Amino acid sequence: LASTPASAAAPRVASAPISLRAALRTAVQTGRYVERLLRRARRAHTVSEEDVEKSRSHFENAKRANEDGNFRVAAEAFEASYVLLPKHGTLVSLANMYLQIGNRHIASELYNRLLEDDDVPQELRMRILQKLSQIAVEM
Repeated sequence: LASTPASAAAPRVASAPISLRAALRTAVQTGRYVERLLRRARRAHTVSEEDVEKSRSHFENAKRANEDGNFRVAAEAFEASYVLLPKHGTLVSLANMYLQIGNRHIASELYNRLLEDDDVPQELRMRILQKLSQIAVEM
């Protein structure tokens, strides 16, 4: 998965407690990662048949990795699939993998970005809201 370079970390807040500084850094890194991901998926291009086939292949690989409990590999494959063929369901699957890995920050950011999209179907919105409620209880 795309990593955030150390130089992209939030500026130090000298008067803030260490945990607050860490939380700020995490929030900034999370926002940058998600923004880069969405920007890569939105790039102006026509989706070719080759892109569709590659996306499907990545998606199938992700499903198999998820079934095998290999959530990091699944996340990487869902991300690759989403970038080639941006679909709401694929982004939800990616967020779900981040939950499985234990990265609730990225999962929450992805879910919230989906809720900002008016094209997300109501049924999917309800599932996303359930996931966000689950995250809130666990945090």
